[in-house]
Amino acid sequence: GKPAVHLSQDEAPDLLERAVFEGWKVAVPQASSLRGAAISQALVESHLLRQTAIRDEWKTANGRTVVVVKDPGSGSVRLTAGRGFPVQGNTVSVLAEDLWYGPSSDQGLQLVSVSEPLEKDSLS
Repeated sequence: GKPAVHLSQDEAPDLLERAVFEGWKVAVPQASSLRGAAISQALVESHLLRQTAIRDEWKTANGRTVVVVKDPGSGSVRLTAGRGFPVQGNTVSVLAEDLWYGPSSDQGLQLVSVSEPLEKDSLS
């Protein structure tokens, strides 16, 4: 399938532009983990992340909470699904962070590659 970034661009261009404009991060699950998944608006929205006033706590575009867990020993970072997710406590690993530049934008979109979607129930 197409990468999630292009997909959400087709479905929600205004959301993606807003994400770039406001400096949100976009969590992009590995393609293999999305095989057979129904990509819904909610799935896209729950992977658009903005930082909050609370350290290590992010909010998704649809108002859910994502907690950032850093391991001081290994330096690895994980994201945990918090309040508002159908299943709380689901944890995914952050594999990489990249900046993605759209054709019309000088401001990059912050992409966070994650091992699998934060929202498990959308894969059933």
